[in-house]
Amino acid sequence: MCSTHCVHVLTYERTIAANIVSFLSSKNLSVLQHHAVEDLMADCSEVDASCLLMDLQLQNMSGIEIYEKLTTRPDAPSVIFVTKAQNVACAVRAIKAGAFEVLETPLDPDVLFDVVISSLKRNRLDRLLRSEHLELKRRYARLTKREREVLPLLLGGWLIKQSAYALGVAEITMQVHRSQVMKKMEAESIPDLVRMGIKLGIRHANSFRVELVPSSFVYGRPAGNASTS
Repeated sequence: MCSTHCVHVLTYERTIAANIVSFLSSKNLSVLQHHAVEDLMADCSEVDASCLLMDLQLQNMSGIEIYEKLTTRPDAPSVIFVTKAQNVACAVRAIKAGAFEVLETPLDPDVLFDVVISSLKRNRLDRLLRSEHLELKRRYARLTKREREVLPLLLGGWLIKQSAYALGVAEITMQVHRSQVMKKMEAESIPDLVRMGIKLGIRHANSFRVELVPSSFVYGRPAGNASTS
């Protein structure tokens, strides 16, 4: 369980909301009840994880519409929709939209508690992944245009001579570019850089269709100079 958390509750059924707040609070969870969508949108509490228990259909807009707005935020909570049993079509749509779970009323306390705990754990992981991805994008943004051309070559395991030939620069220049890429991406090694590239969705040079280095090059040197041993 994370160190800090918040369970948000937004439902026009005040009796249901009160019961949810009372029950989850008794389980030592931090719970906030919201009476309007605007209150929820304005709440940007700094927590490690959060989830939102919300009606599928509110008075002025659908819960899915609110969910879609929330997903644009870096602190977006995991969403658990509450609905009546006969609202099957909306429940299916909610799951397809990415909701963590859809619970039918009347709520089973044990099921509710288990789902809330699971959603908080998932949200904590999601936040960590989003934070990591934003950090990697920040590092990538520091690269120059040329360094972004060098990066796929490094990800593909190309040697300095191969990379220099492909980009039409001197080997010493390529060494400088390589050093700058490693420094700006804060990579400790090439394998570390490769992991970053995968997370950023950057294609390595070996996946390009255009052959950047002529086939006469073998491991960074002309084939004619290759050892025959």
